[in-house]
Amino acid sequence: MSVSVIDIPLYEASPLGRRREVREPAIRAVDFCRFPRVCADGRLRRGFTLDLSARGLRIRTKDPEPLGSLLRLWVYGLDSGRGRERLGRVAWARPAEDGEHR
Repeated sequence: MSVSVIDIPLYEASPLGRRREVREPAIRAVDFCRFPRVCADGRLRRGFTLDLSARGLRIRTKDPEPLGSLLRLWVYGLDSGRGRERLGRVAWARPAEDGEHR
């Protein structure tokens, strides 16, 4: 059995603190779980993208993950089909005013 890893690069700031790429507003459903699943609570969680870029995505979720966590992600397309499995790392997280997390 072969395994392929698809990396979702992390956000990197330019020297002036500006993003290197444009973030496009996009709302897509995202299923995610920690990788590897090592505990009984390894269930899939649901979130929604707020924006996408070539270097990452921002997700709104009720279930925050710790900074640096490695996640297995499936982003749904416009046709409601589940996309390819991807791996990504939590680069930042903060609570929002609505009780959810970004």
